[in-house]
Amino acid sequence: MDKDKILPVTDARKELYSLVKSCKSRSLSFVLTSDGEAVARLLSEDEYESLIETLEILSDRDQVKRLAKAIEHIKKEKLYTHEDVFGHPQDK
Repeated sequence: MDKDKILPVTDARKELYSLVKSCKSRSLSFVLTSDGEAVARLLSEDEYESLIETLEILSDRDQVKRLAKAIEHIKKEKLYTHEDVFGHPQDK
């Protein structure tokens, strides 16, 4: 994450409410340090859920194979319209 801000835990404690708001509204995340060493991260619930979902997908070998096949189709411009797949145009 290139949006990470690094700050000591003691500073984070003083600014916790504003840090939480920044996570949610500006999609920022924070690396919290103690004695100069990263010890924790503060990130939005949406970002956390996204990471967990990505891990779940990547841990499913069949899903990864399907994704790789889909990427190959895209690279070869072997694409299908909604109508090709479902037999009718997509509702708008």
